[in-house]
Formats: sequence, structure tokens, C-alpha cells
Amino acid sequence: MIWSHWLFHHALPLGACVVLNLDETAVPYQMTGFHGNVIRAAGNSRAAALLYERVPRRDTRGHLTLVSVISADPALQAHLPQFLLPKDAALSTAQKHMLANLAPPVVYVPATSGWVTSVIMKDLLTRLRRAVRVHRPDHHIVVALDAANQHISNDVLSHAARLQIHLLLIPARLTHLLQPLDTHVFGPFKRSLQEGHCIMRGQQPDGILPPRAWITILDNTVRQHFVNRPWASAMVCNGLTGDTSALRPKLLDILRGLFPLPLRPPSPTEMDQLAGRHRVSLCAKLIRNAASIGSARVAAAAAAAAGEAIW
Repeated sequence: MIWSHWLFHHALPLGACVVLNLDETAVPYQMTGFHGNVIRAAGNSRAAALLYERVPRRDTRGHLTLVSVISADPALQAHLPQFLLPKDAALSTAQKHMLANLAPPVVYVPATSGWVTSVIMKDLLTRLRRAVRVHRPDHHIVVALDAANQHISNDVLSHAARLQIHLLLIPARLTHLLQPLDTHVFGPFKRSLQEGHCIMRGQQPDGILPPRAWITILDNTVRQHFVNRPWASAMVCNGLTGDTSALRPKLLDILRGLFPLPLRPPSPTEMDQLAGRHRVSLCAKLIRNAASIGSARVAAAAAAAAGEAIW
């Protein structure tokens, strides 16, 4: 909270910032249904065979990674890429073709093992910056994310700096409280996805999901929750925009003793606590660009004030 307060009230002009939250979640190729009651039937009857969901075990265990992005700018949400990273070796040619032809901003990232690596993370940041620049060409870009290794490896930090993307770390072990994608978004998304699988499976005479139906269901659900729905309020109430006046009551109770917040960046020791481990020069790499911009703004304001005084 101290970091975001310093970032938006000293280093960067808040009115010219795009604040994003990025995180990944695992999505099974097939999701089983809701728990409930079923009618008993004789073991050899035809009805008995329909009392369970006909889902191959490999499909419930197989998964892809969805890398989602939400924005504090409601008008920008519909343009942000939402990345699908399946394990390509497990896909058929027809499935790859269908994924490759999904309409933007849903993006299929080919030739992956289904996991985000530092190499893939750099590519995602590049694509994300490109999408934001089309609509907000003069804004600073701030991406809030957790401190997973693939998010803050040295090559990712260097790449983000080259792209002029400011990374804001959500404290380790506190993402369930502070990360909007965890607190507000992924839960409803997974429930809608599960419901979509149940509806589609129930429409089939044999109760079996067609081979490529999961792609259609996933695409529709991603658009429903990440493309067509703004999440600015979730960003604000979790304190990721520098505005602490609209914090969720649960967060306000926890953080009340910290106010008023000091106007300073996190120290190296605090950065180690945020990351959950010690990393040499991590603090300097994460705040260097923002600190330079803040210093330039202060110097410009001082020069302008001195000029006015002389005049």
C-alpha cells in the first residue's frame, strides 16, 4: 500500500496512468458438474449409465493456462488481450486451428507447454503494451502482479524496463486479499465455465462433450467475464490505484493502523518481504524508472516555482 501510494502520488501522474492486474489460472479442458442429488436406478438399467458424467479422466486432469488482464480504466477493458496457453502436444490439429482463429482480444499462444515461463512472460508484456498503446499512447503503464519467479526474473525485469512498464508487486501470500483477479474475478469466471460445460454436456444425447466444444465454452466465458465486463471497481477497492478512500471494509480494518501513509518507496528490506525472498537489487530494478520520473517531476515543479518567483 505504501508503494502504490508513493507511485501514484509522487512518481507518476495518476491521471496519465493505465493500471492493470495480470495473473494466470489453470483451466481444465473439461469441468465436472455441481454436486447434488440423483435418482437411484437399477445397476443394469439403461438409465443407470446416464447418472454420471461421461468425462475421460485425461480431460479433467489436462489443462491450459489462462493469463488474464483487468484494468482500472473501464473503457480499456474490452481491448486488453486475454492469453490462452495450452499444452500444444496434447492438442489435435483441428483444435489448434480453432484456437488460432479466435477473435481478438482472446489470444492463443502457440508452442507452449501450458505454463508461463520468463520467456513467455516477456512476450505477453510486449503484446500487452502494444494493445494499451493503441488506445492510451501517452499513458504510463503499471502492471500489478504477484511475485512468482516467472514474473520477476532478471530478464523479465529488464524487458519491462525497456518497455517502460512499471511493475507493482502484490505481497507474497496476500494475493487472496489484495489481488483483484483473485478476490473478485476468477471465482465467478470458474463457476460460469463449469455451468457452460454442464449445459453443453446435457445437450448431447450421450452426455459426452464434443471434442472441440471446450474451446467454444472457454472463449464465450472469457469474453463474458474479461472482455465485456469492466473491473475498475475491483481495482479501486483493493487499493491498486493509489486511492485508499474506497478500500473494502476488510482491508480497511487490517490496514487502518498504517494511515496516514508515508510518501516514500519501499525499502530493500520491505521489497524482500513483498517478494517473500531476498533478491539482490530487486528493489532498485522495480522502482528505478518510477523514481527517475518522480525526481524529474519534482525538479520541473521547483524550476517552475522559482521562475514564477523571479518574475
